[in-house]
Amino acid sequence: MHEYRTNRGFRTITNATVLSSIGDSLYNIVFIIYAASLPFSSLAVSLASMAGLVPTLLGIITGYWADNTPRKVGWIMRVRYTQSALFVLLAVAISHTASVGLFLLLLLINIVSDTIGQYGNGLTIPLFKRLVPTTALNSAFGFNTAATETVQMIFQAVGASVIVILNHNYVLFGLINAATFVCSAVVFHHAHATLSKVDHDWQHVGPRPRLRTSLLSVWQLLQRNHFLLSIILLSIPANILASSVTALINLTLLHRRTLWLGNFGTTVAVVNILFSLGIVLGSLLMEDIFRRYRTLSIFALAMGCMAALGGIMSWQHSNVVLMLLAIFAMAYTIAKINPRLSAITMTLVPESQLAAMSGVDTTASMIGVPIGQGLFLTIANLINTTTAWIAYAAVAAILVVVTLAVRVRLTEPTVGDEQAPAA
Repeated sequence: MHEYRTNRGFRTITNATVLSSIGDSLYNIVFIIYAASLPFSSLAVSLASMAGLVPTLLGIITGYWADNTPRKVGWIMRVRYTQSALFVLLAVAISHTASVGLFLLLLLINIVSDTIGQYGNGLTIPLFKRLVPTTALNSAFGFNTAATETVQMIFQAVGASVIVILNHNYVLFGLINAATFVCSAVVFHHAHATLSKVDHDWQHVGPRPRLRTSLLSVWQLLQRNHFLLSIILLSIPANILASSVTALINLTLLHRRTLWLGNFGTTVAVVNILFSLGIVLGSLLMEDIFRRYRTLSIFALAMGCMAALGGIMSWQHSNVVLMLLAIFAMAYTIAKINPRLSAITMTLVPESQLAAMSGVDTTASMIGVPIGQGLFLTIANLINTTTAWIAYAAVAAILVVVTLAVRVRLTEPTVGDEQAPAA
């Protein structure tokens, strides 16, 4: 919070990110509702749900381009204006009669916007490093995450409600999304002078490195930094588990009315809100008891919460309180990891490779998403949800043991003047 109040550059990046998140949150939920209203709703909802994975899997490429882009502030504004133009186009297109071809066009616009948006986010990473003191990186990333998560939580609920009040006016929501991107660009424009002073405006000596060369350089960097490499490798199975939680819980609630808080819809909403609340509080409260814990210790604790959730859902069939406590604890501990890793990455990785490293990390993490959802949902549908939760708990428990074993062998790097974590 201190950095947000006193650091204009950091405040600019946070405000611009929040504005973009408002539009994304509103439109993402509205687009799912639009897909569900089409004659081919099953196909449309499936494609709309999976579309978000495409930009993430392209993170390595967008990170490479972001690292090799000079005059980053100017390009950030161009990206936001381009996203705005795309959603104006979407608003015009969505007013036409629904068809498979039109839906695919809308889907393509959404994917392109998210992809170049990810490129724009990569452009801000070196600026972030130069704007925020090293010792404040952890709390700054935590505040940024909390602000974004809070906005997403609020405006997803707002979008789902307002679209009904406005009689499903999808054109208006497309224009609202366009407006938020314009506002994001304007925020950067007003702080252009401040940001330009720290802009990574370096010139390449010789030709721009090829993508393969850049990725090889990142791999060599990871080989020298065993801590970062271990975290990236561990994040793959961790995301196999994390990506399956919501779908497994929803499927379980369909068959266990004893877990309902009134009705199915209310229970799902409470679960989602509690998870988001855990993320927000975990990101904001950086000076709590976990401040002195090693990152891998917190990682193991998060996996332990997942194992506990699996056990509760396997045996405590009617204990909704334990289920909600496990979900909140899991979210709270997960929220402690990413800000700290981002701070460590910024400390260890050269500026010229920050976005590429972020892209590698994001892509590696998301590889596990379809695997996890496919594995545990297949078990739940072919056998039953109890068996799926037992398998889930077993995988999480194994991951706890592996993480603790890795923790013993590695020394965690410190950030700035902070003391090394004790536990």
